[in-house]
Amino acid sequence: MAGDFIPYTVYDRYKLFPKVRFRGPAIIEEKESTVIVGEDASVSVDDFGFLWIDIAKTPETSPLGRSQKRRSVSTKAKPKTSARGKSKR
Repeated sequence: MAGDFIPYTVYDRYKLFPKVRFRGPAIIEEKESTVIVGEDASVSVDDFGFLWIDIAKTPETSPLGRSQKRRSVSTKAKPKTSARGKSKR
């Protein structure tokens, strides 16, 4: 069952500009997808418009109770394909 309600902010992905930064909890909506950002994460947008999500790894969730670690996740563009189906990379 669900726990307590956590207030969150909804962002329009198309209105996020380079160098913007914010913390979760948040929902980022766009035509093709939706990104859910947890309350222990922060988001930044790079110069190319990619989202970078920095997730704090707390001792409770890390193996053997290690000290806090951080990891980043990015959205990546799919390679373009030609009419023949071959990658243009």
